[in-house]
Amino acid sequence: MKNILSYPVGTVFSGQEINEWLDDQIENHRGNFKVAMRLHQQYRVGLSRGLAADGQYQLVRMLFHTRGPSELGFLRVKNLPHYLTT
Repeated sequence: MKNILSYPVGTVFSGQEINEWLDDQIENHRGNFKVAMRLHQQYRVGLSRGLAADGQYQLVRMLFHTRGPSELGFLRVKNLPHYLTT
């Protein structure tokens, strides 16, 4: 399974790819287990209720806390240009 965190910021993934990566990291305690748990808490628990399998999400670097370090996360991409969806 590809490591979605090794791709450059700005790369677009499907929600299904992200969900599968999170499940694999968490269930098998792989090398990015802690990051996967953080992303699971931020995107799959509570109000967001998960990443839509058919949605498109861009890998971004963001601040989740005003004084915390920047961390990798995902933003839903709307109206992708055609050349990015093929």
